[in-house]
Amino acid sequence: MIPNLAVLGSLVTDLYQGLSQLFYIMLPLTILFSVVFGYLKSGDPNYPDVIKRAFVAALLLTSFPEVSNIILDICDGIALKIDNMSGLETFMRMAQEKSQSYATAKNVLLLKFDDLFMAVLSFGSFLLLLLARYITIALYYFYWVLLSICAPLMILCYIFPKIANITTNLYKGLIEVACWKILWASAPFRRCVEAFS
Repeated sequence: MIPNLAVLGSLVTDLYQGLSQLFYIMLPLTILFSVVFGYLKSGDPNYPDVIKRAFVAALLLTSFPEVSNIILDICDGIALKIDNMSGLETFMRMAQEKSQSYATAKNVLLLKFDDLFMAVLSFGSFLLLLLARYITIALYYFYWVLLSICAPLMILCYIFPKIANITTNLYKGLIEVACWKILWASAPFRRCVEAFS
């Protein structure tokens, strides 16, 4: 859905660039804190390990846009192999057609209570489906943007061994959010569309 950071908008790109600059400003201070904490904890400052971690963190930050694009490309490719995502649009179109078919038969619906109940249920289901679709897409973009903006600070945590798992969780989160499209294209969703039709 989101091929690169530029597509997210100028505000997101500016925030990401600002936090990336903050990363490089905070890098020497973070290295110093890591050396001091290591010295206070074990009596050995362990300079080489801290420098390696700082170098890896800088590489992770530099490669973050490309890595996030690769994650999206892989998940989009898998989702397209499963289904071309027309299932969601087909489902929405069928629900809309079904709810509109009841709208054309208003006088008949008033005479038959069962059909009136089904029409109200159909309209309600369509509205709920429409709301759920927009909320799902909004959450998808929100989580992706949030992870993209916070990435520089989360990558900076890699320098400290105790909290390095925050950086790992950043990439896990990106993969999980990108895999939502695979779930939308999966067989249970397609079965739901087929059952509705």
